[in-house]
Amino acid sequence: MAFQADFRSGVKDVVPLLLPLFAIGGATGIAATNAGLSSFQTLGMGVLFFSPISTVTTIELLESGAPAIVIVVTSISVVLHFAVLSLSIAPYFAQLSIKWKWVLAYFLNTPHYALSVKRYSADSETNIREYYLGVAVSGWLVWQASIIVGMLFGVGLPENLSVDFVIPLVFIALLVSMVKNRPTAAAAVSAGILSLLASTLPFSGGLILAAIIGIIAGMMVKTTEVTAQ
Repeated sequence: MAFQADFRSGVKDVVPLLLPLFAIGGATGIAATNAGLSSFQTLGMGVLFFSPISTVTTIELLESGAPAIVIVVTSISVVLHFAVLSLSIAPYFAQLSIKWKWVLAYFLNTPHYALSVKRYSADSETNIREYYLGVAVSGWLVWQASIIVGMLFGVGLPENLSVDFVIPLVFIALLVSMVKNRPTAAAAVSAGILSLLASTLPFSGGLILAAIIGIIAGMMVKTTEVTAQ
């Protein structure tokens, strides 16, 4: 019963993020249709790469006619932050079997990480696996459904329809819960400012640069705090 309660709690906590996630998935389905991808290719991308920001970036690069090498390198760069998320959340999953670690790793993305780590830090009695599954499975189902809806309703819409306007929605929804100390505030502010200043860089270069600078800023502030102590 406790396992079921933690699963339901995960579902409840992720609900506020499902609407912006649905908006991104719908826009992704539309953009994929306009980019000339088949339904099979679009659904395959949604299933194999459960990363909204990576999927959107890849589709935008395809639409812009970017070289294949640029698409591959940029997509890999965008998801490099998953390595940092994995290292951070790994201690919580230390007691799980290898099988479950692989399963949970597939569902890892920024919203799921943020909600889970916040809950684990606040309540040590939480069933790690069940709560994470409640968050992650809910997000995964909404993501797949929204892509299908986008594909179905995207036919006939203007080809120049941009998905840029929905990308910030998930991250705005996460901002309040993630910024809880000076290092995270420094990372968020510096990355946000730089992303605006560098928004004109080609091939989503501004996003990558902003992420790198945000990480560096957060680490610098954290180092300063530790040194001061």
